[in-house]
Amino acid sequence: MAAVASGQVRQLWRAAPAAVRILVPASDTEFSRITGSTSDQVPALTRPDRTVVLHPDLWNRVSARGRQVVLTHELTHVLLSPLPTTPRWVGEGAAEVTAYRPTGLRPDQVAPGVARRVRSGSPPAGPPDDAALDPGRTADLSDAYGLAWAWCAFLVARRGAGVFTGFVRTASAQPGQTGRAFRTAYGAGPAGLGGAYETWLASWA
Repeated sequence: MAAVASGQVRQLWRAAPAAVRILVPASDTEFSRITGSTSDQVPALTRPDRTVVLHPDLWNRVSARGRQVVLTHELTHVLLSPLPTTPRWVGEGAAEVTAYRPTGLRPDQVAPGVARRVRSGSPPAGPPDDAALDPGRTADLSDAYGLAWAWCAFLVARRGAGVFTGFVRTASAQPGQTGRAFRTAYGAGPAGLGGAYETWLASWA
């Protein structure tokens, strides 16, 4: 499974983590001690030392396909290791795009919460903010991840995977340069793409 995840990361990013350490704690308590997280919404976390730690209880509840998605997501984090100053949507959206790209799932299956908002006439206008992607502050993290995935999938559809990965690499490696990197890649800030994003989301229906 780790080898497949590494291959999926390489397929999009033209690189993969040279070495990955995966820890499986014996209990949820040990998971919290190792990661510092008390969230009951994340089946795995990547530590700053690039170790992937699996949440034993949540991991056991995930389907085989779901486990592959989770592991590919985390290995994307291992490869990119975004700086703390990078907006969360960059790293989480990039990891979600990488993980779901090989699955063939429809957008409404990957991000059902976004699909509901589109159908109700209140589509999102851009990426989620950092608070929405904070496991300690969000009641439904899956919806927030869906928002990050949808925005980044839109960016891939707009200018292609090469432009998207170039933007993410620049934003992840250069503190405080996300805005500049985004404008260089897409010719406007996120707000300037709101109309195009809404049109793209409408195609889900």
